[in-house]
Amino acid sequence: MDIVFPPPGIKDDLLKCTLKAPFSQTGWVFQSFLQKEGVYPELADHRHVLLVLPLSSDFPWDIAAEKIRKAVKKMAVYKEIQSSRRVWSFPFPPITRLSFPIKELENKGIISCPLRRQKEK
Repeated sequence: MDIVFPPPGIKDDLLKCTLKAPFSQTGWVFQSFLQKEGVYPELADHRHVLLVLPLSSDFPWDIAAEKIRKAVKKMAVYKEIQSSRRVWSFPFPPITRLSFPIKELENKGIISCPLRRQKEK
């Protein structure tokens, strides 16, 4: 797991920490593992998670760091299971389902629909 720092010349926000997802996983997968450990990232994308740090001076940093370590260890096990199966799956349900079976869609063909009116000649 890597901490991502801003490029030179860009001001750093000291209350935000960007972590690169380990083991070539997505930030969304990393986010789900962190949430299972009680760490809730502000944002996630295809490679990173963004943590917003508290203003409190008595925040239990050691406990938070241990929760992040646990999530990373579980991701290592998850990666081993995934690589042994050679099947990619996400730890969350699908967003949408196809309205038609894929075989029926393959037989429909492709129809071109221009988005702009074509100029008349």
